[in-house]
Amino acid sequence: PINALAVMEGKLVIAAAAKILLYEWDNQKRQLVGRGFYDCEFYIVKMRVLKKFILVGDYYRGMHLVVWDDYMRLLVNVARDSGVNEVYSIEYACDGDALGFVACNSEQRLQIMHFNPRDEGSLKGQRRLLVIADTNLGRRVSDMRWLRARTLPPSALASLHPNKRKREGPRKGTRSVTLGSTLEGGFFALRAVDDLIYKRLTAITKTISAKVCQNAGINPLAARQEGATSQRYVNSTTIADGDLFAQYLYLDAETQHSLADRIGSSPEVIIELLLEIQLSATLAI
Repeated sequence: PINALAVMEGKLVIAAAAKILLYEWDNQKRQLVGRGFYDCEFYIVKMRVLKKFILVGDYYRGMHLVVWDDYMRLLVNVARDSGVNEVYSIEYACDGDALGFVACNSEQRLQIMHFNPRDEGSLKGQRRLLVIADTNLGRRVSDMRWLRARTLPPSALASLHPNKRKREGPRKGTRSVTLGSTLEGGFFALRAVDDLIYKRLTAITKTISAKVCQNAGINPLAARQEGATSQRYVNSTTIADGDLFAQYLYLDAETQHSLADRIGSSPEVIIELLLEIQLSATLAI
């Protein structure tokens, strides 16, 4: 059975059961000619192509990163998931010069992986993809797509606050927004942020989780970390929860000032930060 189709620099990439087949059109023979193949281990459910790279999602053995070698004229395995990982959907994520790989599995977890040849963990035993961030979505993801993130000019949010916080210079490279849909009818967006913004987000979400009453008394931060006791998640970081952060907008003015004082900020800066993230994650480029 044909599971997925893609185009890679004029070549047709076909995923059939557990095999990747690469074809090229021959004008003289007027037919498709096989150029290469790659065998996964169980069953391919998703496939994504970026330039010469092919990201493959195996239903039982996680992700495989394969590249087409023009000199050798064959498909070469670059890295693969290190353990059992029943993935439902996969996609790329870009943050400047860094390229990540996003996977959603049967445990309803969203994982961000990367491969670094200089990292001892990636080269130990075999070329492995390492989990660098993860969270518990609590939903089964059906599909994901990535788009270029919207770039805001430095003055885009200047009208929100006269004493606007000092901004960094324009970031080099491209950032992406990974959009996903769930089988339950939900929708989510995943975007990379700077370290300073991430620290502010985590500080605000921790404060909201501790000081604001939550539905059914559930700790939202603990819910996002459910299932993270596995050894593969030991060195991963938690993805900031945008839904929890957005609760700040619906608090009364007194509570907003109280929470902002706890992290050494102000309501204006926090609201501005939230709006900036929302605008940058929109579909407009």
